[in-house]
Amino acid sequence: MTSNSAQVVKEKHVWTPVEIGLVLFCCAMLIGMFVPRVTSAEEKANEQTTKTSMHIAQVALESYAADHNNTYPPEINDALKSYYPGGEADGKTPASQGPMNPYSKKAEFPVTVGYISTPTVVRSLPPEGTGAAAGQVVYLPLNKQRSYALLGTAGSGKAIAGDLPNTTLVLSNIW
Repeated sequence: MTSNSAQVVKEKHVWTPVEIGLVLFCCAMLIGMFVPRVTSAEEKANEQTTKTSMHIAQVALESYAADHNNTYPPEINDALKSYYPGGEADGKTPASQGPMNPYSKKAEFPVTVGYISTPTVVRSLPPEGTGAAAGQVVYLPLNKQRSYALLGTAGSGKAIAGDLPNTTLVLSNIW
């Protein structure tokens, strides 16, 4: 019994320039759609970290004021730093480091900006005018230390706000 089987000869597929072009075009389109989303997500994460640092500063300021006759500190001193996580809120034992700045990758306490007269001035204050670096939180004592404002700055030099652009995240009055 003999079998007559035909041999199948496989030809090698060669990519044509059109096929290569289509593959490259599809890859370029996918990359073009993906890269902006990644960079946008990173920027949003950095801004959220700064907002979290602003919230930590707000809690420390509110706690300080509650213990000091409803008056906020005129500067970022050891007494205020003791109200940050890691401190002992005794006005003597400050926390060793402040919240994380996502841009500098360092733990930093807020920077103090001198006396500013009104909340309206704070809301219109550009972050470049505060002297703060990207991601830093600026603490602005107002109205003879009876109120304060916090302003965070993003890597692009814009103010980080709660809801409105170029406004403070929080403006608090305790009387």
